[in-house]
Amino acid sequence: MTIESRPTLAGAELIDPDLYARDGYPQETWSRLRREAPVYYFEGPEYPFWALTRHKDIVEVSRQPELFSNFPRFQI
Repeated sequence: MTIESRPTLAGAELIDPDLYARDGYPQETWSRLRREAPVYYFEGPEYPFWALTRHKDIVEVSRQPELFSNFPRFQI
């Protein structure tokens, strides 16, 4: 998938509890990510994050905590 073909999302629709309360679960956003970009990197305004949207990817990452972590790291 090229950068140009990636879905454009702000990321807030996945992490903002106020949007969930106001609009409900963003089912179409999650479905679109699973369909078009199952591993998606968000450049959020406060912090970047990866969204894994398929069960098999989440299971794989969960089995390898030594490789995948949410702890901040220095970047070289």
